[in-house]
Amino acid sequence: MLITSWPPLSPQVPFPHLKLHRYIEAINASRKCCVCLYTLSTSAFPSGKLTAACNHPAAACTSCLTDLFTDCFAKNVASFEAPKCPECAETLSVTDVQRIGGRSLASAYNERLTLSLLRADPDFRECLNPDCSAGMGRGQLHEGGEEAPIVTCKYCSAKSCFAHKLPWHEGQTCEEFDEANAEYRAAREKENQLSTKYMEKKYKRCPKCKAFIEKFHGCNHMTCRACEHEFCWLCMAPYRGRLGIMDFGNRGHYVGCRFHG
Repeated sequence: MLITSWPPLSPQVPFPHLKLHRYIEAINASRKCCVCLYTLSTSAFPSGKLTAACNHPAAACTSCLTDLFTDCFAKNVASFEAPKCPECAETLSVTDVQRIGGRSLASAYNERLTLSLLRADPDFRECLNPDCSAGMGRGQLHEGGEEAPIVTCKYCSAKSCFAHKLPWHEGQTCEEFDEANAEYRAAREKENQLSTKYMEKKYKRCPKCKAFIEKFHGCNHMTCRACEHEFCWLCMAPYRGRLGIMDFGNRGHYVGCRFHG
């Protein structure tokens, strides 16, 4: 709230050496960070909004946001979640992170996003060697599937089985391994069924770049992390563009979508 009149609410002027107009300017040029709760100069906050989707000025200071990014990108790939605005929970893009935290953090974010997208691909396999030089959570896409089941890590050369997601069973084909481990085979079939149902429920492909997308929570207005295309999770209609939802409102949703109207 801007102060335009005198005296302020407090009977004591905290800056008696300042003239009236300078005191008012000092109060108006500061705000409270929603993370650390300190009242700071506006210069301690990122300029403008954190994301294009936010409808408010940056509510967290640059220092707190940098700490948030650092902690987020240090997590294991399997538990990674994209950083969000502390005020409204809109997801930050790589460009947003670079503007606020610099190239190094933006590069770390881009790497995490890439790995997250790769992990959603059914042909992705994580290296099972705990001493792999690439670190925990890393892996690669494997061509050939179960027809060429030996996955050789490009970082440490450790071998694993594409079909069983186990270290390679040396001296046994996949069929021989299954025969010797009937109990494991039953568990694997159940896992595959559950995995298929989970993929159908949780993942969709971006209508623009075809990258896998998982919906964690929140509304059905989705933004692809790979290409930043915005679309409806239910009907896949675009939010922006000549016939987008932003311009046409609910008429922009495809027929059959519960938001169409």
